[in-house]
Amino acid sequence: MKNKSYDKKIFRLLFILNKLETRKKVSTSDLAKEFNVSLRTVQRDIELLSMAGFPLISLYIKMDTACKGG
Repeated sequence: MKNKSYDKKIFRLLFILNKLETRKKVSTSDLAKEFNVSLRTVQRDIELLSMAGFPLISLYIKMDTACKGG
């Protein structure tokens, strides 16, 4: 049986990597809206990619801070 949560995470990670490859800038809040996840989820995804050896990620992704009260 497939784990849909895992599939969605893999898709998000690949999407972020594709943005890096094409050198297109994107904000964490835009990614959160695109995938209907929290800002913290996107930040964790980016941390995971950085630990996996993609250190230049901060050059292309604007790290937004959490909304007040969020």
